[in-house]
Amino acid sequence: MNARKLPSGRWQSKVYIGTVDGKKKFRTVTEDTRRECLIKAAQILEEAKAQKQAAAGEITVSQAVTRYIDSRRGVISPATIRGYMDISKRHIQEMPIGAVTISGLTLEKVQSWVSSLAEKRLSKKTVKNAYAVFSPAVAMFHGPKFEVEFPKGQKYKGYVPSTEEVQKVIKLAAEMCPDLYRACLLAACSTLRRGEIACLTRDDINGNILHVGRDMVRDEHRNWVIKNLPKEEASVRDIPLPKSIISKMPASGRLVNLTPDQITAQFEKVLAKADVPSFRFHDLRKYSVSLMATEGVSFASIKDIGGWSNINTPQQIYIKTLADAHEREMTRYLDRLEAIDF
Repeated sequence: MNARKLPSGRWQSKVYIGTVDGKKKFRTVTEDTRRECLIKAAQILEEAKAQKQAAAGEITVSQAVTRYIDSRRGVISPATIRGYMDISKRHIQEMPIGAVTISGLTLEKVQSWVSSLAEKRLSKKTVKNAYAVFSPAVAMFHGPKFEVEFPKGQKYKGYVPSTEEVQKVIKLAAEMCPDLYRACLLAACSTLRRGEIACLTRDDINGNILHVGRDMVRDEHRNWVIKNLPKEEASVRDIPLPKSIISKMPASGRLVNLTPDQITAQFEKVLAKADVPSFRFHDLRKYSVSLMATEGVSFASIKDIGGWSNINTPQQIYIKTLADAHEREMTRYLDRLEAIDF
């Protein structure tokens, strides 16, 4: 690659970028100095080489995933970008599959990669999430599609606590951490998620209506950021609250001065001292569903209040609630039988 000086004093270079329909194609670069001309020409040559590699399937899986993630910036949330990057680093770039070219992919190699993830004792969901990043990235560069088998795993069913158990936890939270106390009230009485709770302010309350339209998430640098939810998302909703709950919220500013992770950490401290079965903070949201369903609220309304896009979700939660209640009743019954001296 060289450059020639034009009569005008500027420098020009012709860069061969490939052949199209049997004809050689060039791009002409003209700059004020020879150095600038050669740098620009080198950039064009590198871009052409990358495009040629991609077209020939010579781009590696790691490169394909990186480009796929970059192409999604601006259209998906910072938290999702961070999740994609974590998956790429841990489960693709640091494994042999990352160095394989798109053209070199085979079902055997991909299945071996999936199986190796399972052997690391990763959950079925984690393995599927890794594949959900791998597959569209490969497809973006016209790579082959694969039908792989995923590890068998049990889905975490959670635990729907009873009203008595929720009362114990909330009362203890009021003593140990006022912010967690308010977070528990919002989760148990209005189906709110951690990220939604963490960015609520008093301005989100109008009369007895709580407006939910933001979420607190980690960006790709693992910093907490607040994002506005798209208006068309089911998560954007208005939730009626009783005056007794509203009266316990601050008169101004944030309703809960905790990040989502801090909510979980404080909740685990409270739960460790409460005489109740172990469950997650998120299970308070399920309790809210069970309470509404028990009081006759339709599943269509529960779906809207909870921010779900599918009515099946609250229905399945209520079925789980009934199963947990049955198990508790039978346990009490068996304990009673044990105490009777027949």
